[in-house]
Amino acid sequence: MKQLYLLPLSLLLIFSACENADNGVPLDESALLALLDADEAAGMDGFDSGGDMDLDHDVGLEMGGVGRVFSDTLSFGEGYRIRYGRRLLDRDRTVEFEAGEDTAIGLVTHTIIGEFIAKAIDTSNHEQIDSLSFTKEFSSIFTRKVRFVKVDDPSNPDGYRWKIDALTPMIGGSGDKVFITNLSFHALTGDLEVGEQLYSFTADELGDLYIDRESLPTFTAFSGVVAYADVTNAGPEYTMDSTGVGEWVFLNYGRNRFQRGRRHLHDTGMFFDETMNDNTHSGAMKIRAGTSITFNTNDIDNRMVIDSSGNVGIGTQHGTVTLVVSGTDAMVIPKGNSTSDRPTAQDGMFRFNTTDNVFEGYSNGSWGSVGGVQDIDGDTYILAETSPGADDDTLHFWQGGTERIKMDSSGWVPVLTSQM
Repeated sequence: MKQLYLLPLSLLLIFSACENADNGVPLDESALLALLDADEAAGMDGFDSGGDMDLDHDVGLEMGGVGRVFSDTLSFGEGYRIRYGRRLLDRDRTVEFEAGEDTAIGLVTHTIIGEFIAKAIDTSNHEQIDSLSFTKEFSSIFTRKVRFVKVDDPSNPDGYRWKIDALTPMIGGSGDKVFITNLSFHALTGDLEVGEQLYSFTADELGDLYIDRESLPTFTAFSGVVAYADVTNAGPEYTMDSTGVGEWVFLNYGRNRFQRGRRHLHDTGMFFDETMNDNTHSGAMKIRAGTSITFNTNDIDNRMVIDSSGNVGIGTQHGTVTLVVSGTDAMVIPKGNSTSDRPTAQDGMFRFNTTDNVFEGYSNGSWGSVGGVQDIDGDTYILAETSPGADDDTLHFWQGGTERIKMDSSGWVPVLTSQM
């Protein structure tokens, strides 16, 4: 029986190119690996909780406040609660490619080494109880297949480019005591009834179940969802009792580490769980809205991202300040003359002045050139050439609107004026 995990890491490994099996043309594996690294859905981003689950999970939760605390923890005994989490210590990714003429299949294997965290919290003072808390190392192996296809691209010298067309759910886990055999999601109606089935996945079919990249399972923001997880338990089995002590399932969901949530699923026979201790765990949740807006074009993700802080990333999903532009070409800024084209000035403005052919900025009530040597009112400066492209290899020194000195290949030459 396969273990089922629908958990979305991306690490860069460099492989030598292999030959296309059908036409003898070398397969550019670096391009395919770059696609894997850039695609949030193809990695394992979100598997690491960064520690116990009260950390790094303040975005995308299905509830907040007291409700959040109770969703994070499990009751166990009188006077304390248990909080769980994972911290990754090491990770590795290998990819084996099978190439066709217009398609390629990548078998991706993630090896994860980390520590499982169980922290007991005293409910009277909210402090950790060291005698009941522990960490334990674990290792997990997860695999999935990713299908790449060639698409026409006239802008590419080769006339085509690769794209991720489909991928299988990731499967794997740690140990052999518990297996998740089926995972399904149903709509939650306004009357708090279980509605239509949205998605269902059975472990035995996942290895070759390709899901179209553009049709991955998604949920509507603010909608209600009921999740069911069927579990096979090899024992010993800790059945649920009337106080809620027993085995639970933690469901992590999300888009990436910045947009994720979690919910524990129970087998108590209450609410949406019909039968106690039948190894079908269930739980309802409200899907929170994403914390960023992503713009994708031409089958390429993250062309522009506006995050929860309002920072904008263009060509990158990590806008660490107000605006981050990632690229290797250039950026064109506003330009115009030094009179009618200038906007109503504000400190911090930046533009290109087409009258004087200089970059200029505004501060302290005046426009001034940016770069080079020039005073605020622009009548004292040094020119490296008299006009763009002149290339006369001469420095011209102007003071108060008058050229005083120039230096050519012969050396310093004073410029005669009526004052001399």
